[in-house]
Amino acid sequence: MSIAQTQVSYNDLLNIVKQLSIVELNKFVSQVLELQITKMPAHDSNDEVIESAMNGTLEILNVNKNNKLFELYPVIGTQKIICDFPSALLQKAITAIGNYVNVVGEYKYKSGHPYPYYVNVTDIEIYPDENELPSLFDLHGIAPNATNGLSSEDFVKGIRDEW
Repeated sequence: MSIAQTQVSYNDLLNIVKQLSIVELNKFVSQVLELQITKMPAHDSNDEVIESAMNGTLEILNVNKNNKLFELYPVIGTQKIICDFPSALLQKAITAIGNYVNVVGEYKYKSGHPYPYYVNVTDIEIYPDENELPSLFDLHGIAPNATNGLSSEDFVKGIRDEW
């Protein structure tokens, strides 16, 4: 589809939206979203599939009778990854919205691209909120016998091997 054809399509869509009432608009937007989701990117036979895990923020959960999807915004790399997950993970996905997570699954890469665009999710690990994690001060005294009675200086000298 050329840019000109796309522009005409969006203009037609805008004209239709202008004519709709709020209730009809909500129904129309729902139908457009459902249509867009059912037209997921075609999985090319040249795609590389790798079982892996990636960290990021889970956002934009979209669930309907045909699809269960969310978007993963990774820390590095691509802007977002579309994640398709099974019904068994629905409650976990709902809980994970807006949280930092680790998403495990089959990641799909287009040939020659360094970052995945799609993943079939097998597990979601939700990391605790940053303010729930221990601070460096909380670690003080956690292992009182870690140096086997040596002073800190002598212990470090011993592991440095006169370095």
